[in-house]
Amino acid sequence: MERDAYGETLATVGVGAVTVGVAAMLLVDGVSLRYLMRVDATRLSEYVVALPRLHTVKSWLTFLLANISGSIWEELVFRYLPYVQFKSQPWLLVVAIIFSSAIFGMQHISSGWRQVTYSCALGCFFSALVWVTGSIWSSLAAHFVGNTFTLAIARPLLLRKLRGYSAPF
Repeated sequence: MERDAYGETLATVGVGAVTVGVAAMLLVDGVSLRYLMRVDATRLSEYVVALPRLHTVKSWLTFLLANISGSIWEELVFRYLPYVQFKSQPWLLVVAIIFSSAIFGMQHISSGWRQVTYSCALGCFFSALVWVTGSIWSSLAAHFVGNTFTLAIARPLLLRKLRGYSAPF
């Protein structure tokens, strides 16, 4: 079966956007993790304890379903809609990005003001990915990978640090 040029281009853009999103988020999370390794134990403990544990199949499935649905919903509402509405008007798009990122950040208030600030910055980062790639797939992939990295990689490393082990970097 032969694919038309539009379908092939769309697939190529999607794969490229996902690759950019994943690579960018791993870079952001790697830098964040290096910072967290230097935070004093009390503040680090508060952060790590707030993260859910992934220790059973059920906890992994629950996390994956919540991560997939949350990433899709948040990226559609906070990144895709402002981009589609204002992409032809760059200054309005910048205002929409700042506004939607602030709301995205406030959505994370239950984890404290540091998380609000971090989430707001990530909202701007995810919006920039959409703007640069022209695809929601980049921010969706980055969001999903960022959440997964935090729970599957960062949490265990931070717990080891709290227990007295040194970090691998």
